[in-house]
Amino acid sequence: MPRPLRVTLEDGGVYYVACRAGSTQPLFCEPDDYHTYIALLASYKRRYGFRCLAFSLLPDQLHLCLELQAGTTISSVMHDLHSRYTKHIAKRFQHAGPLFQGRFKAALVEPDSAFLWGLIHEIHRLPQQLGATDDPTSYPWSSDACYRCSSGHTEQP
Repeated sequence: MPRPLRVTLEDGGVYYVACRAGSTQPLFCEPDDYHTYIALLASYKRRYGFRCLAFSLLPDQLHLCLELQAGTTISSVMHDLHSRYTKHIAKRFQHAGPLFQGRFKAALVEPDSAFLWGLIHEIHRLPQQLGATDDPTSYPWSSDACYRCSSGHTEQP
């Protein structure tokens, strides 16, 4: 039975996206992996013209909040981004098979809502909630520092 189609908006939209690693390989093993994903996210941001409102990258999962432009679908962005990143990991670690567990989860979010700001806050708190750091404001693989104008975060997709 085919998968159900994703709900998409013709005039863009704001999406919360979550992905998990498959069972054999973490998504991010070394700092270079995080840097590569952030660079790819920035590259596809320029290509598709979306805004990255928030992100958190953890060893076995990632969370994004993206605002798409009209004519762009979340499926096309995530397919291109994750295909390229999977090829990078396969080449780097001689890994075969799927990197991600199933298909990514995506939910439409009402723009300019209190829920959106709460979601961004929760995305930034995930590294602490999942035990990756004691202080989410200093976690280097999240966009939290971008909101705080911290000099500790050098890359901004």
